[in-house]
Amino acid sequence: MRAKTAEAIVTAMTTLRPATTWISSRLAHWLVRIGGTLLPLLVVRGAGGGIGRAGVLILIGFAIAVGAQFSLRRSFSVGAANRGIKTAGLYGFVRHPMYLGYIFTNAGFLLANPTGWNAVVFIVWMGCQLGRIHAEERVLSADPVYQDFTRRVGYRLLPFVY
Repeated sequence: MRAKTAEAIVTAMTTLRPATTWISSRLAHWLVRIGGTLLPLLVVRGAGGGIGRAGVLILIGFAIAVGAQFSLRRSFSVGAANRGIKTAGLYGFVRHPMYLGYIFTNAGFLLANPTGWNAVVFIVWMGCQLGRIHAEERVLSADPVYQDFTRRVGYRLLPFVY
């Protein structure tokens, strides 16, 4: 159910979004976008002990990701593009809260389904997410509004860490 709800939100926001002022055409940006979006489809069910504590991470991640999606509203984009800078809501704490939510959700899934394969998928996916962050910041840094935003919100993903 969680995946269907989240994907329905993404589909609606992608369909209703405004045109971009600039979107990256760099191959590396497209590869991390595709990897960051599709790699979670490769995870497998593990012989873990069930959802337990992992469920808390999944719920927290889901809430953060959906909150970030609603903060973005029609500015949502799957890739590096400028569709307007949003600084309210969860974006007042970190510059990329949606990716933070995804990390919590996928880490929870990994804890509930611990396999070597899932760990490799998670690590590669995490590299893609970091690549997406840098791709987005490269595109958005040309905008003076984003430059001001980065001075006010100093952390990309995790307060006091990164």
